[in-house]
Amino acid sequence: MAWRLGFAALVLAVVGFAVWTVLVVRRVAQLRGQVENNIAWSQRAHVLERATAAWVDGGAGEVPPGWQAAADAMAADELPEAFTGASAAIARARAERTPAALTELQAALDGAMAQVRRDNAGHSAALGGSWSDISVIVFTALLLAGVVVVLVALVELRRRQALHLAAEIEATAEVLADTRAALREQRAVAQFAGELRVARDRAEEASAAKTRFMTTMSHELLTPLNIILGYAALVRERCEEHAVAEVGEDVDRLEDAAHGLHRLLRHVLDLTELDAKTLAIDLEDVELASLLERVAEEARPVAARNGTTLTVAAPAGLRLRCDRRRLTTVISEALGNACRFTRGGHVTLRAAVGQGRARVEVEDDGPGMREDDRARATAPFFQADASTTRAHDGAGLGLTVAARLCARMGGSLALRSAPGQGTTVTIEVPA
Repeated sequence: MAWRLGFAALVLAVVGFAVWTVLVVRRVAQLRGQVENNIAWSQRAHVLERATAAWVDGGAGEVPPGWQAAADAMAADELPEAFTGASAAIARARAERTPAALTELQAALDGAMAQVRRDNAGHSAALGGSWSDISVIVFTALLLAGVVVVLVALVELRRRQALHLAAEIEATAEVLADTRAALREQRAVAQFAGELRVARDRAEEASAAKTRFMTTMSHELLTPLNIILGYAALVRERCEEHAVAEVGEDVDRLEDAAHGLHRLLRHVLDLTELDAKTLAIDLEDVELASLLERVAEEARPVAARNGTTLTVAAPAGLRLRCDRRRLTTVISEALGNACRFTRGGHVTLRAAVGQGRARVEVEDDGPGMREDDRARATAPFFQADASTTRAHDGAGLGLTVAARLCARMGGSLALRSAPGQGTTVTIEVPA
């Protein structure tokens, strides 16, 4: 009961955090819109003020064409509150055409633009406060994601321990069942079998609770992460417009961290659906060469940072019927590993279709793997370098998800590797 109450409290906290995030982003968007509207009206007022000054210099005679166009632009839409006084001054200038009317119009425009500048200063201060809220949101989301990953690992460990205990108890019960005719303590045997059923039920309950927990938390965390990624893209656009390079670098780091967490949560969600046998396969016609090019484009920045050349060899026109999203995930994981672990070398992505099967190979000339590491490469949470100072990050779920998705699509994933001779990942799925 205690863990259920804790789980419910955590879900409520995540939901509240997501709602708060939406409210902060909405407030920032509203303030930004108000600032942009004030700037637009200030520009129109500035044009009208210059045209009025030109009219005054030329004498209060005929209305200059430039002044008429500027006044019409000011009156095209409903004026904001700061320009309500300027509206009456524009009407008087049109009617009287006297130096006094023009002087009054200039004073009204000066006052309106001063008010707009004060409003924009207040909006800028509010935006600064909202940026602090955004920073809190980002770090809170990262912290929640880390807590969820730790909790998921603990739940998975407890589930495995419970299943292992249930298996041992069941094996013992079978031995007792074979020899129960020679035993006098039949009641003790029956009681022991009941305890076995209880242990099995508890193990199944723990497994179901783990599935519900992982599914719920993954979905709840994906929502604020998607909001963070969207807002980071918006901040990047503003930084590029104003050439704020130092903030742009911070946004790059923010996006990298959020993308990494988003990818990890998608892995956890896929594994949960695979364990629960609820993962659906949606078949569609796929042009294999274009799919490989898109996957390669995403991996090229990683390869470039490592000084590695990435080549795609896939004849045009190769088509198959498969789940595009799942196949993209499988190939992306294999190619991403090759580009991360290969430094100053070459990675080749090639494909072929024949005899009702599609075959995709990812070959690199990186460090390769030992035989025992290769045999465990698709195990959950496996890292060939398990030290605290390893050079490559990751939770060790990528190849696990890829291998199980291949099996779910009726295909297979195989690795061929040796130390110092690189690694080749072969993916086969029905075409």
